[in-house]
This record gives sequence, C-alpha cells and structure tokens, in this order.
Amino acid sequence: MQSVVLLLLLVLYGSAFEMHETPRLVGNLDYDGSEKQVEKWLDSFHKAARSGDRHQIASHFADEVHMMTCDGGPSRFERTRFNRTTIIDYLVAHGSNVVVKLLESTRSDRRPIHKQVNIWTELVVTGIGKPFSPMVNFFVVNGTLLFFGGEMTYCGYGRPSESTGDGSMSVAYDFLESFARAMRNRTDTTAIAEHFSNDWTIKDYNRRGECTKVWRDETVHYLSTFKPYHSISFLINLENSYYVDDSRDVIKLEASMYNLKPFSDGKVNSTIIMIDGKFKWVDSEHSC
Repeated sequence: MQSVVLLLLLVLYGSAFEMHETPRLVGNLDYDGSEKQVEKWLDSFHKAARSGDRHQIASHFADEVHMMTCDGGPSRFERTRFNRTTIIDYLVAHGSNVVVKLLESTRSDRRPIHKQVNIWTELVVTGIGKPFSPMVNFFVVNGTLLFFGGEMTYCGYGRPSESTGDGSMSVAYDFLESFARAMRNRTDTTAIAEHFSNDWTIKDYNRRGECTKVWRDETVHYLSTFKPYHSISFLINLENSYYVDDSRDVIKLEASMYNLKPFSDGKVNSTIIMIDGKFKWVDSEHSC
C-alpha cells in the first residue's frame, strides 16, 4: 500500500527515471502565461480529487500518462509503474489527501506534432509523507490542458535537517531560499541587494569580452534586469556547505546555479558571512 500511496508523487513518461535528494530552489524570472494556465488546472484537479468522481478526475490526465513509485531499488527497472487506470483508481479512493503546488512553469516549443501547447513545470506534492517534487509536462489536447508526465522526480525535497553535516546546510538553504524569493520578484532590487555585502565581488566578462570584477551594485543590476536565456526559469541546487570555524559566522557553500547572471551556469563556490545578524554573500570563487 505504501508504494501505491506515493504513486502520484513520482512521475515518468518515456525516459529514464531519476531520483535525487538534494535541496532545490526554483522559480520564474519572467512570465509567459503558463503559470496562470497550470494554476487553473491545479484548482480544477483539487476539486475533482476531493469529490472522488472518476470522470472528473480522469479528465485531467492524458491517455499516455504513466507514473512510478519511489520505493524499490535504485534502478527504474526495479520500480512499479502505474498506468492511467491505476492512477485514477487511487485518486478516486484517496485523492482528498493530495495537495499539489506549482513551483515553476515555462512554455516550450518542443512538443509532439498532435499537441498544441507544451508547458514544462516543476511541482511539489505534500500531504503524504515527505514532500516530493516531480518535473511534469502539460499538453493542450483538443483545447484542454492535460497532465502528460515527466522525466525526473526529486524524492527528497525541501529544507535539510539541522542535523545534516555540521548544521550549516539548513542555514545555507534558508539563505538561498530567501535569495530565490527575491529573484521571483526582481523589481524589488532592495530585497536582492540585502543578500550581498558591500565588499562583494564576482568575476564576469564585460561587453568587450574582458574578464573584470563585478561589484555589489553591478551584480544587483545584472540580477534585476538581465534577459533570461532559453528558459524563464532559474535553479539553485545546494550541494554542500560547512562552517569555516567554531564561531559559525562564516559558511562556505557549493551550489549549482542556472540562469542567474552574473553567476556562471554550473557549480558555484561562494562564502556567506554573518553581518549585523544576517548572512550575506562576500565573495564567489568563480573565475572567467
């Protein structure tokens, strides 16, 4: 029964299933209308799930949808796959327990020829054990937005425990989560600036292709105004952190960051330090 309980949380369609347990922070830098469409789907889905009506629930899913549990061995071949009928049967009986929230969404031009719109999303499902975060595609079919499936699921989602490592992971996560909130509303430059010390510098290429230092005010300007490449979504994935000394006022952290110029795409090593009761970035080890 436990494997069935988790089936809604973990999604696969037509590609390798992956499970991760690193803390992720995501969001949209701009808006393309997809968020409103998915939120409308979620409102309708929750009403249908609470009603237990089979027809209403079924109307939210594409015929091709498949889902997997997160139990079993590490390989996707060791996991149980559920088809559309099994999914709907479960939601009819237990759907009122499921809460699905949207973390980010973006339109994509990549879609099967018979699908009119492809919206790529990352969701988080709560209310059944630990939160889970599936990455899901929605397609418009005959004028209706349908849950189609995804390629990856994050089985451990959310804030690390304060007992993880030396305790710095939860503090670093709180700092990055605050920064992510500021980036979701980039018009408030004050909220972005609060995460950087006055001495902050990072190296980046200028318009002439020269590697130069970028200071605090320039960094804030970049972050609040740059045009996203390829996708309107950003990602911060905290991978490791540690306190530098027993004072616990300085933390070295490693995170993967994407679409957050002037931070480079990929792994970023940086330092945050306690200043006036708040942690702030003081430097990044990124070099051009």
